[in-house]
Amino acid sequence: MVYGLQVGYVNNIFKVGANLVNTQFSLPLKLNTKAHSRYRFEGQNLQNVSAYYQYNLYNMLLFGESAHSIGSGWAHNHGLIAALGRKFSASISYRNYAKDYHAFFAQSLQAQSHLSNEKAWSLSFAFQPNRKIEWMNSVDYVIFPWMKFRTKEASYSFLGRSQISYIWYKKGHLRLRYQYKFYQENYSATQKGAIAVADVARQQARLIFLYKLNNTIQIGHQMEVKEFHKSNLGKKHGFMAYQDLIWNKASWRMGGNLRLAYFNAESYESRLYAYERDVLYGFSFPSYFRKGFRAYFNQKLRPIKGIDIWLRYALTHYLGQTHIGSGLDQISGNKKSDIKLQIRYSW
Repeated sequence: MVYGLQVGYVNNIFKVGANLVNTQFSLPLKLNTKAHSRYRFEGQNLQNVSAYYQYNLYNMLLFGESAHSIGSGWAHNHGLIAALGRKFSASISYRNYAKDYHAFFAQSLQAQSHLSNEKAWSLSFAFQPNRKIEWMNSVDYVIFPWMKFRTKEASYSFLGRSQISYIWYKKGHLRLRYQYKFYQENYSATQKGAIAVADVARQQARLIFLYKLNNTIQIGHQMEVKEFHKSNLGKKHGFMAYQDLIWNKASWRMGGNLRLAYFNAESYESRLYAYERDVLYGFSFPSYFRKGFRAYFNQKLRPIKGIDIWLRYALTHYLGQTHIGSGLDQISGNKKSDIKLQIRYSW
């Protein structure tokens, strides 16, 4: 059972408030035996309290929140966003989540799946000289004071991004993004290093093009390259390119898309991901690993009023493989396909 209380005050330039949340389990949670879980929550009842604020001053926004899990740690996140004229904007924030801070429903800027065990500074900068060009940059430097999943000692990470976009108003965009991430993790079981953790560097560059040819048809293209480098392991590379054709004809009561993709990833660490359109309420974000081709077709029809039909078919063809997967999931051959059919009646 979860229950809470929120009180606040708001006017044109100022906002302030406080939260109280209580989480009660019917049975107590127990910690696992892994060392990195030593400061995770254990027990049957958790209370969280927090206070937040937001203040607008001309072209600046000051914001922040401090929270406490009663009986354990604190969490803080404070920052400033500023418009530096018509063409520039920037932001800076600092966060500090204690290793023994517990919260089941907290959502904030974070480098891990759970909100704890990190101290970080984040900076971002955007430049938009006109309505067609936009250049965005960000950096995030994080320290992990305690060990975490796959890292048996304190560590740190750095993430930098830069993206430049050329935008055709209401028609499409051309975007180039570069990302560099450095972090630390344990060596693999078959490796031994002079130090406890290995350094990992990951670079990715992505080119995206989307353009609306007319009111019915759009085309899209994406290319992405990735380099993965871990101490004592060497460099691994990945490449992916795909072409999309998207259509939507309201008068015909139909819409859909077709994609053809090529991928070549040397290892699991250099795999790439790409979002795919799916049936209603469906979600598809597959990884592109090994070498091969992938194609999928997604179609929506409304033959009569109140009836919607979705059909999706996808096929992946791996080159140089005699089987796919392992155990009960193993497939003989080098092709993997799936099909979805969904029908909805609404009134």
